[in-house]
Amino acid sequence: APEASEEQIRGTASFLRQPEDEIKNILAVGLPLPLARTSTRTEADLVVKRLMALGLNARFIDDQELMPHAAGPKLVRALDLTDASISLNTPGSGESVKFAWSDISLLVRGRFREKRTEINERQGKRQDKELVDVRELTSDEMVLDVYAVNGWHGRITATGFNFSCLGAEKTFATGQNFNTLVERMRLQATEAVLDDTYQGARTALDLAWPLTQKSEALGWKRHSLGKISTDAAMITDNELQFTRYSRLRYLLNAAEKETAT
Repeated sequence: APEASEEQIRGTASFLRQPEDEIKNILAVGLPLPLARTSTRTEADLVVKRLMALGLNARFIDDQELMPHAAGPKLVRALDLTDASISLNTPGSGESVKFAWSDISLLVRGRFREKRTEINERQGKRQDKELVDVRELTSDEMVLDVYAVNGWHGRITATGFNFSCLGAEKTFATGQNFNTLVERMRLQATEAVLDDTYQGARTALDLAWPLTQKSEALGWKRHSLGKISTDAAMITDNELQFTRYSRLRYLLNAAEKETAT
């Protein structure tokens, strides 16, 4: 409901116990986006019923539909492209699958972003830790999810992909190669939709699907006079968020096609 009234926004925010601005930003995107996560199906049904009563078009989607495979999508490292078909090489599973272009139903493009903060601390005289150094590292990688018949889900990331399938169009610039590949697939997969909406929806996803945070111990060092320093890293990334969003777009796209037929 991109044109939701102030009363609807107020009622939704009150029910979900969230700031009105958060709800307004989500609804303003104009796409079906998650508003809440619940721990049980009973709670989810209650949320859907209440949102529908407020005039919003809401539905329940189980986490199993968003993450049907524990290992996630199949990582694609190389492609073989012909006028009639596409072969996807997924070395991690020892599998190479081949589809007619008409079997490709959806392409979802996005970016993986990771922020890594490394912290070096030293044990002080009074057992308190002294901050010695902080380093911040960020990475940004283009990604494309490919969906085919029977729900097959593959993933192409710019790093580590073999762009030889581009032939004479291949350059030394990874970003340019990635964009060329996406455009070529878009043109040949005439039955597929190219979904570029993740970037515009990304910040509105944080309410229900926040970024993943984890810590990593990097070891310790002994210095003179028995002093010890420790290194640790805090890592924040959006990979799981993008995977959920990608699957959401697939489920909605499949539902639209089913309704159309």
